[in-house]
Order: sequence, then structure tokens, then C-alpha cells
Amino acid sequence: MKNRDTSTVSFHKEYEMLLREWQAVLDTVRASSSATEKTPQQIYQDALKKRAALLEGVQGLDETEARDVFFEGDREGVIVPFEREAMKDPEGAAPAFIMADAPAKYLENKGIG
Repeated sequence: MKNRDTSTVSFHKEYEMLLREWQAVLDTVRASSSATEKTPQQIYQDALKKRAALLEGVQGLDETEARDVFFEGDREGVIVPFEREAMKDPEGAAPAFIMADAPAKYLENKGIG
């Protein structure tokens, strides 16, 4: 629907310009938030899950021997340090929580998601 009042034309142009700028800002924020790196705590938790999955498929070896086989097979350095620590000692000290972990910890404590 077109506006027949010519006095509001500049308002509509300015509104459209501001709307485009706002959309650009939103797109930038969405792109940066999706590209954020995981926190050390999240990497460690993922490493524990990966460790459990790797050891689940092993037959005929005890846990220590299986771990040694995984480390020997990692010639390209695919296993990151947190995964290496999780494989060596899953009960060991996990990395400390940082502020970036707070939202996930809050949701976990509240039983959300």
C-alpha cells in the first residue's frame, strides 16, 4: 500500500535504511555467535564422551592397553590435549569453569534443555 502523503516519504526511507542496518547488525552477531569456540570445560566433557565411545568398541584389551593403542595411532595429533587427559585419567581434575560456561551450567542446574 502506497502512502499518498508526500510529507512522510523521508520517514519511510529512513525507516527502511535503519531496518537494513539493523538486519546487518543481527547477521553479524549471529555469525559471530555461531563461530565461537568451545570453552575448556565443554571440550573436556566432549572428550569424556569420545573416550567412552572409543572404549566401548574395544574388545580383547583392557582400558590401559586400548588407550595406548589410541595414542600410538594418533600420529597426526588429532587427539587434542583435553582428550588426551580425559583418556589418561577420566577421574582427574577437569579444567576450571570460566564465565563462558555459566549459561550452560545455569541451564543444567535448572534442568532446562
